[in-house]
This record gives sequence, structure tokens and C-alpha cells, in this order.
Amino acid sequence: MDANKTNSGRIGYVVLWLMGAPVGLLLVLWLFLGNNLLGRG
Repeated sequence: MDANKTNSGRIGYVVLWLMGAPVGLLLVLWLFLGNNLLGRG
């Protein structure tokens, strides 16, 4: 009977993960590139 709750919870978790993974990668790349650009500049 809790199939809808589990499904919606999984979908929400997947959406948050998909949204969080690229943001985390971009932040890491920005930190590395930013430090390199500041260091070179």
C-alpha cells in the first residue's frame, strides 16, 4: 500500500542525486580551474 510513497521517495532521491552530482563536479572543477587561473594570473 506504500508503493506510491516509496516510488515518489526514490524518484525524489534520484532527482536530487542527478542535480547534486553535476553541481558538485562543477564546484570541484571551478575550484581547481579558479586556483590555477589565479595562480597563473
